[in-house]
Order: sequence, then C-alpha cells, then structure tokens
Amino acid sequence: ETVIRNAAVDGLVKIAETSEAICQQYCFPALVRLAAGEWFTTRVSACCLAPGLYCHCTEQQQAEVRRLFACLANDDTPMVKRAAAQQTRYLFEVVDKSSIISELLGIHRSQATDEVQDAIREACVHSTMVMAEKFTEDDNRQYTVWALTSFFTDRSWRVRLSMAKYFDRLCKALGPDLTTSDLLQPFTGLLNDPEQDVRIAAVEAVQKCVSVLSVDQLQSFIIPQFSKLALDQAQPVRAALADIIGGVAEALGRDATQKTLLNLILDLMKDEHHTVRLNMVSQAATICGVLGLDTMVGSVLGTVQSLIMDNQWRIRLAVIQQMPKLAQLFGPELFQQKLEGLFLSSLNDSVYSVREAVIANIQPISEVFGSQWTEEHLLPKIVEQYQQVQGQGYSGRLTTLQAVGRL
Repeated sequence: ETVIRNAAVDGLVKIAETSEAICQQYCFPALVRLAAGEWFTTRVSACCLAPGLYCHCTEQQQAEVRRLFACLANDDTPMVKRAAAQQTRYLFEVVDKSSIISELLGIHRSQATDEVQDAIREACVHSTMVMAEKFTEDDNRQYTVWALTSFFTDRSWRVRLSMAKYFDRLCKALGPDLTTSDLLQPFTGLLNDPEQDVRIAAVEAVQKCVSVLSVDQLQSFIIPQFSKLALDQAQPVRAALADIIGGVAEALGRDATQKTLLNLILDLMKDEHHTVRLNMVSQAATICGVLGLDTMVGSVLGTVQSLIMDNQWRIRLAVIQQMPKLAQLFGPELFQQKLEGLFLSSLNDSVYSVREAVIANIQPISEVFGSQWTEEHLLPKIVEQYQQVQGQGYSGRLTTLQAVGRL
C-alpha cells in the first residue's frame, strides 16, 4: 500500500532528524537495502527516503546516497524512474551546487529529455527551478537554460502548465539578462497556447512578474499579447486577464497605461460575460488610481449598475462586496447620485446572502464618509426604505432594522 510506505518513509525521516547517530547507524543502511531491493516498491521508497536522510549522513554516506539516487533515476522500472524524478527537486535542495554539477547533471539531462513519461519531464521543471535558484548566471546559461527553453514548447500541456505557474520564480532565479534573452519570447507562446488552462496560468503569472520585469520588458513582450487575449473565445481567459490588468497598469504608470492599455480596459469593461466585467470592477480602484477617476468613471459606473441588477445572485453579491471600495473611490456626491439607490434597494433582494452582504457593508461605507454623513443622509434613507416595504413581508422590514443596528 502506497500510503503505508509513505508513512513509513516519513517516520524514518523524523527519526533521522532527532539524532544523526541513529540516522547514520540505522537509517542509512536501511536506505541502502531498499535501493537494492528486488521489488520496485522498495526502490520507490528508497527514492523518497534519500532527500530526507541526506543532511543527517556523514560525507561518505552522502556520496553513497548521491550514487544510489543516480542509479535509481536510471532504473529500468518506469515507476521507480518516475518516483526518482519527483524526488530530484528535494535532493537538489539539500545537495551542494558543486556535487550537483559534478555528479547529478546526468540524471537531470536524462529526465529533461525523457521521451516515454510526460510526468518525468513535468517533475524535471521543478528540479530545474531549484537548480536555477542555486546556480549563478553563468551556471544557468550553461546548465539550465537549454532545458527551460525546451519545456516551453514541450508536447505535454502539463509541462507547459508547470512552466507558466513557476515563471515568476524562474525570472527571479535567472536574473534580468537571461530572462530577456531566453525566457520572455518563449513565454509569449504560453500566452497563446492552444490549451486554455495554460493560457490562464500564463496570464496569472504576469501578475506575479510585474515586480520582477521592467517596463520595457512588459511593453516589448507581454502587453502586445493582451489584445488577442481580450478576444479569447474562452471566457475564463478573459476573466483572468481582467483580474490582473490593475497590477499591470500600476507597473506601467499613467502614460504607458493610457497609451497601451486604455482601449483594452474599456473593452473589458463592456465584455459580454458578467465574470469578466466583475473582475474589472474589482480592479477599478487600482486602475482609476493610475489613470485618474475622470478617465474611467463613466465605464466603471455603467458596469457596476448593470452587474448589481444581474440575474445571477452571486454576481450581485460580489458587486455589493465591492461597494466600500467604490464609495471611497467615487466620494459621497457621486456615490449618492449613481450607486446609493441601487445599493440600498438590494436590502430587498430575493436572496438572503445578498441582503446579508448589504447589511455587512453598510458600516464600512459609513466609516468611509464619516458619522455626520451617516446621520444626516444614510440613516434617513434607510428609514425611508423601511417605510416603503411596509406590508410587503417581514424580510424587508427585518433587513432594514438589522442595517440600522449595524450603524
């Protein structure tokens, strides 16, 4: 049973952590016996045990662990090779750089070029990332870049997905020069990947990379892909783009955003799918902070007004939860003119969760505008709302009373 073997491995590792003497006297010999076992299950356990015991062994034993692991990584049994590939990243984390270069690069190359199991190449993405974080720029240029560039165009979508998910860490590890010369152009391929999940992961990776990439890198490689992504047939891809557009705008600054992203932002605000528009509303404060309220106010208000009356109650709920941010963004006068009526009318929403959200967000809005505004303006509006629902069922009266209680 795999679960039992894994629990036994965890137990041995915990024992080794308590005493190096016990590890060297008992746990290391157990690893050697397992690695030489006839059944593949014992050799799989040896793969899992090697990284956990390594730090607690003597130098001579560590050399033997590296040798045994290299043998396991080239085992004839597919299950053992896969287990070794999945554990390579953990071994690389504890082995010093010189030993990786002198003894373990061979297994890395064989895993990166394995033609039989996609799972081995997928696991190799992780071990390559660990290597990149340990190595210098020159080392990476020599030992890891070739593998990373091949992963970008791997035939397995899962390998490409892993590259998208960890792209920000790879950028940090390789540094700006190698990122520009070897990573950014292949990454644009992931933004246009035929697999929807890969495109989504690549778009989400952009959000994590804005602090790592320069404005020139963003404008040269990333931004040109956005116009195609905004027209993507898959709604989740457009929604992911809408969700990161605020962070990209912040990184670019006002002038570059106005020049390269403004039309795209306005188009996403009018997207046919409510999830995309909702994500744009959640980014409204950030975008308006970059472009200025005057530029975006009409689009944001129009989008909010349409979403708060959407047939999907979860969309209405999400808009209500954004109201404190929108109140802070628009100020009291604009909020009263355009949003207050819609917000308070949601106290009578047919869905309980939406009504609860209105009650929960009334207090944050009152804190934004101050107690005087609340007393002179908001409270009378709620009382008026209470009078309007007389004779319409108890839920409306109860909700307005609860709202008053929050104030």
